[in-house]
Amino acid sequence: MVKVSKGRGQTNSEEQTKDYGVGGFSVKGLVGYHSFKSIMDGPYYVQILQDHLIRNARRQFGRRWRVQQDNDPKHRSRVARQFLCNEVPEMIDWPSNSPDINPVENLCSIIKRRVAMRKALKSR
Repeated sequence: MVKVSKGRGQTNSEEQTKDYGVGGFSVKGLVGYHSFKSIMDGPYYVQILQDHLIRNARRQFGRRWRVQQDNDPKHRSRVARQFLCNEVPEMIDWPSNSPDINPVENLCSIIKRRVAMRKALKSR
């Protein structure tokens, strides 16, 4: 999950407005991405996977793909684990708190910059 928050020096109401995103990528490029402003829980995470990532992964790779995610509580929720067990061909075990070897961290940085650029263009 990618979290993009507002910059420093903004008012409390501006700081409380955050943009969140869930995305997937592969060596072939972007698999899917969904941005949202609400807080995500396990059922919402599953809905995002269904609507934006799983379908695209199947379209691009058939049954030959994997999912890697961190150990966030919503990823480990019962509803998410059950969904992933039924819908994902293979899960990659990933150690907790290992951003130094996590390829998603680089994607997060790219997405944060792109979101900031879009907001700057829209505010003109």
